[in-house]
Amino acid sequence: MRVAKVWTILTFELRSAVTRPAYLLMTFGLPIFFALIGGLPAWLQREHISEELERVSVYAAVDRSGLLYLGEREREVDELDDEVRAALARLPEPRRVVVHASVALLPIETEQEARQMLHNGWIDGIIVVPRDVIGGGSLRMIVPSRPSPLDVSAATTKSHVRTLLIQGLLHHRVPIEVSERVRDPLEHLQHFEMDEEGRLHEVEDVGLSALARFLVPLTLSMLLLMALMTTGGYLVQAIGSEKENRVIEVLLATVRPQELLAGKLLGLGAAGMLQFSIWAAGLGVTFAGLLGVLEDVSVPVPWGAIALSPVLFVIGYLFYGSLMLATGSLGRSASESQKLTMMW
Repeated sequence: MRVAKVWTILTFELRSAVTRPAYLLMTFGLPIFFALIGGLPAWLQREHISEELERVSVYAAVDRSGLLYLGEREREVDELDDEVRAALARLPEPRRVVVHASVALLPIETEQEARQMLHNGWIDGIIVVPRDVIGGGSLRMIVPSRPSPLDVSAATTKSHVRTLLIQGLLHHRVPIEVSERVRDPLEHLQHFEMDEEGRLHEVEDVGLSALARFLVPLTLSMLLLMALMTTGGYLVQAIGSEKENRVIEVLLATVRPQELLAGKLLGLGAAGMLQFSIWAAGLGVTFAGLLGVLEDVSVPVPWGAIALSPVLFVIGYLFYGSLMLATGSLGRSASESQKLTMMW
């Protein structure tokens, strides 16, 4: 086999494939489409979502059970941080508040007064703790009817109120360190994996690791399949069209059959590899905006699967492309070649 002949056919097929409008549309149009519907909104909302996560929410707390022990936790405005004071600037007059993480709770005597404050836009919502909460009474959370679609205050407030209720239920019943531990028993949980030799290795969260190990290879396998199907279709179309137009007879007068088939297989394989690389890069750019929102969540990335994906593409393409090329060569026209390769 003459390498120069194979290289000539390879470069011709690669150049012909990458200049096709259909190839350009699939290669660049698909990542641009997903970037527009996924990546662009994420980039635009990234700063706003980060601000929402850091913003101090102001809720009125109508505690009829006394379990929140708001009176023991109240603080003067002068004792608060600048962020909390800025959040309380909507109130017509200073009030003593209870601050827990990013939530400021205003102790209010009646629900009617709290509703009026919410109606005036002075607070973000209301938490009502019934008197019979221990006996099964339902807590109520009241928020505006049309909150911002990016408003996360209700979710964060629910978590903080849950913590305060747990502490209230255990108040004066168990030591304070026990109360803190009950709030989140698995706060300091460490994850280890044991190798075949019995040695332990500390790893990240097993659940997140398993999710990442499943989603990343699944996404890459879908991209590999799409690239293989597209490149295989071009391969069959090329060999079928040349036989139909009798160009194959002219080519076989100057090159050997194995050189022609090898050049086509490698040339279109390079086009498929280029397409897969652009799709993978576009996918990374699309989700780059989401990584900014989740930067505090440590999700292990299976770099081994990512590094192995080009090797798998080459092996899969050589196997799949050889089947498509051998079967497509039996047809007398492009349509007949496509029918013969439908089994693959």
